[in-house]
Amino acid sequence: MRRRVCPAGTIPNHNPAEHVELEPGTEPKALVWTDEQVAHWLATGEKPSPVMVRTPEQTGTFLDHIVDHRLEVMWRPIAFGGPRRGEGCGPRWTDFSKKSRSLQPPNSSRTAGTSSKVSRRPTDPHLTSAAFMQVRSLV
Repeated sequence: MRRRVCPAGTIPNHNPAEHVELEPGTEPKALVWTDEQVAHWLATGEKPSPVMVRTPEQTGTFLDHIVDHRLEVMWRPIAFGGPRRGEGCGPRWTDFSKKSRSLQPPNSSRTAGTSSKVSRRPTDPHLTSAAFMQVRSLV
């Protein structure tokens, strides 16, 4: 598809999606996983909703499973700090301070209509590696 829109070695001087109009959508309803829903999902592969939320017990089981995994340091802040998607997946090594044992979430970009705003989320004291280690010792 990309080659038809943008042949190799050329850069278009227009946005091919500029005149595309999409129907407004509705946000899917988030549901909490129940034992029955998990059993149905395992048997059929069908999720009850596109957005499913784990229970605290399910989250604990997941975090126990990823101990010593290379991405454990990403999943723990997501589980306990509630960062936005880009904040959870987008930090760079420069966002982490060994001295203060803290993580400064990266810039977040929000778009509303035709304008966008870039802002930094204030550092949350709960998003520190010291807090993660305390939580880890409890899990």
